[in-house]
Amino acid sequence: MDVEVNAFGKRLVLPVAVARLNDLPLFGINWILKFGLTLPEGCNIRQIQNNALVVRSVRTFKQRMKAATGTKDKNVRLQNSLLSNHTTPQKTSQRTPAEVIFKRDMRTQLHLLKPSLEKKVDDALVRQKVFYDKGAKLKNFEEGDKLWVTDTDGNGYKQGLIRRQSDEFSYKVEVNGTLKRKHADQLRKCICAEQETKRGGM
Repeated sequence: MDVEVNAFGKRLVLPVAVARLNDLPLFGINWILKFGLTLPEGCNIRQIQNNALVVRSVRTFKQRMKAATGTKDKNVRLQNSLLSNHTTPQKTSQRTPAEVIFKRDMRTQLHLLKPSLEKKVDDALVRQKVFYDKGAKLKNFEEGDKLWVTDTDGNGYKQGLIRRQSDEFSYKVEVNGTLKRKHADQLRKCICAEQETKRGGM
């Protein structure tokens, strides 16, 4: 927030708060008293008593600079500190400051050690498919085969008879005198008459 003041016959726009290290910030009225400026009529500036956010930011920066190892060069330490700050996700937003500012993440050596989640998921899906296909057996039914058909009412299975194949995995099946289209996953081979009686005498 800025405030308009009259100084040296000119109108100036000054910040309401300016903070210096280990010093009280200059807020609105402090500027006027310090530099002998005059406020426009009707302007009221509220004074704030502390600068806790600035002090906390400075303390965090000093701690990072002190904890930095590997080099004594202050410029390198500063660059490393800024890089770690810009590439660390914030707790609330789960986004890095770099992503907020530049709309993309800054790539670091960590990205080489930790591959992207999308690639890992894609690789896992491919592995699962290969593993499944290795043991999977295609269901082939011939015309005239007797089989069990999944009942759409949820009452187990009903006995049916293959009339013809309508698509790669679809069959026209006769169930209780009615011709129905069924997917191969809904069909089970009927092995013998004994099993028919065990499943309900169908």
